[in-house]
Amino acid sequence: MKVEVTRRLASLCVRIPTLAFFMFFAGCQIAPSDPGKIERIRNSKDLPQLALTPQAFVVKGGNSLNLHYRATPLVSELRSVDLYFAENGDDFIFLASLITGEADYSWSVPSAIDRNTARFRLKAVNQVGNKSEIVSDPIAIDSSAPVVSLTSLNGGQTLISGVDQLLTWTATDPHLPASPIDLEYSTDSGSSWTLVNGGSSIANSGSFIWTAPATFSTHYRVRVRATDSVGNTAQSASSSDFIVQSIGAAPVATLNSASISNSLSATITTASCSAGGAWASILVTESTTLPTAGQSGWAPCVTTAGAYSISLGGTGTRSIRVYGKTSGGAVSGGYATLTVIVDQTNPNVSLTSLTGGGTYAGGSAQNVTWTATDANISGTPIKLEVSSNSGTSWTTISGATALANSGSFSYTLPSVNSSTYRVRVTATDDAGNSASSASASEFSIDSSAPTITSVTPPTDGTYLENEHLDFTVNFSEAVDVSGTRLALTIGSATRYATYQSGTGSNAVVYRYTTVSADTDTDGILVASPLQLNSGTIKDLVGNAVNPLTFSTPTTTGILVGYQPFTASWPFTAGTTASYTFDSTKIDFSGGVCRLTPSDQLDDDNACSGFGDGMTSNCGGSYSGAQWDSSL
Repeated sequence: MKVEVTRRLASLCVRIPTLAFFMFFAGCQIAPSDPGKIERIRNSKDLPQLALTPQAFVVKGGNSLNLHYRATPLVSELRSVDLYFAENGDDFIFLASLITGEADYSWSVPSAIDRNTARFRLKAVNQVGNKSEIVSDPIAIDSSAPVVSLTSLNGGQTLISGVDQLLTWTATDPHLPASPIDLEYSTDSGSSWTLVNGGSSIANSGSFIWTAPATFSTHYRVRVRATDSVGNTAQSASSSDFIVQSIGAAPVATLNSASISNSLSATITTASCSAGGAWASILVTESTTLPTAGQSGWAPCVTTAGAYSISLGGTGTRSIRVYGKTSGGAVSGGYATLTVIVDQTNPNVSLTSLTGGGTYAGGSAQNVTWTATDANISGTPIKLEVSSNSGTSWTTISGATALANSGSFSYTLPSVNSSTYRVRVTATDDAGNSASSASASEFSIDSSAPTITSVTPPTDGTYLENEHLDFTVNFSEAVDVSGTRLALTIGSATRYATYQSGTGSNAVVYRYTTVSADTDTDGILVASPLQLNSGTIKDLVGNAVNPLTFSTPTTTGILVGYQPFTASWPFTAGTTASYTFDSTKIDFSGGVCRLTPSDQLDDDNACSGFGDGMTSNCGGSYSGAQWDSSL
């Protein structure tokens, strides 16, 4: 009974064809006589477990495709996992060996393939030799751009701004998405493109209503662009330009002549016969009435500079209109407006300095000043000129050819001696009208330096303390003096006579006041040159004295301080002699009276009672005839 149960259990275990076999195998009591059969059964069910999923079923050639796979053992470990690819879905070629487990593999899609039948095969072998393989669903490899063709507005048309136009096209591709179309337009013959309003990512319907833009151009083009689901793009554009023109379009015109002028005529240039519209004829007029196609005055459209001229109706601000006419006779609804100011009035100009009568130093900088007014004056309207011959001829002052109307210019006078100079200011307004204002009379230029002609010293005599030594320096012309001094030698000391008076004249006084220490018994000295000592001596127009040297005057009779004094008077023996002294020249204080007779009886007798204008006695007696007294 026990043996039969064991046989039945063993038979049951053998018949389990699923994973349950392995789950229950350990509990099955297999007869020792059947081990080979059981091993064969187990091995035949131990297969690798596989899964393969491409992440996209339409892919662009040249891109990457991600393949998600799973390769795991059932029982026995896997020995190899390999990936294969078949472009036609049947003839597989080896791609790569993969790792066991669940992972992703990135495949670089060949760029030269266009197939809808490509497949992948995943194959695995385990350690007991059992094999499993699976094949993916077909994928499409798309390396080709859509086929697209623009079928309207291919060039040469003239559209009206704001009017609807039908854009048409064809676009085919096996993998077009729902909205593969983009519509664009260009105003510069295709150099740059702008998306059509509402024309981005639209359905491949084959037509679209486009409202012509407001911007005028003769270089419009349109383009249709199709993009398939994997990013392949193709486009088709107008083969040549077409025109979009406004109903109120006008020619583009510019003034060839000046916008401010003193002329009653003007010339005009049209930039292009297709600028602003497609124009066959041009009309230039001051009339405010819309012209007709048949009226006189129309001229063929040309782009030559100044090709059109007009006679203006007067001065002031003039408004010119430029109309265009198409070859079909349609007159532009708009017009180019040009403005010209006709000014035939001269500026009001007045010279306000160097107007005449003055004398100025040669080489000095003088401000030329003026006023200049006009309704149309700007920029650099001023020119300054100088005449050296009382206005007979004029020369432009250097650097003053075209000046701003600032009212002032620094002019360096030439280093000449002349009394016939004049200056002139000329103002030219923006219209070309000119006016001038010149010196009313001549002014003089003095370039000669004043000189010292002589120096007059003080009167000869003896000068005591606090007395003035005045020296008069004489010049060749009147001078202005600031500072300066004369160097003197008194005794052995250097003293200076400084400016006292005389500026504005040709005789200038320099003064030295003596002090108690000054003593000179043989005449003072005056030194040349006159010293500036940081001062100046210039004539009345600013020319500096040159040279400062002079001929020194005779000054031997000019003494300074108390001088030795000798007086003689008759003396009769047996009498008293007397003498009167001048105290302004003699210092009597503490003096000694030296009496020197022929035969000296007494000497160095004290002098007492000496004073200004007084008669004083020197004591002593002598029988001689005369006494000499020295103080």
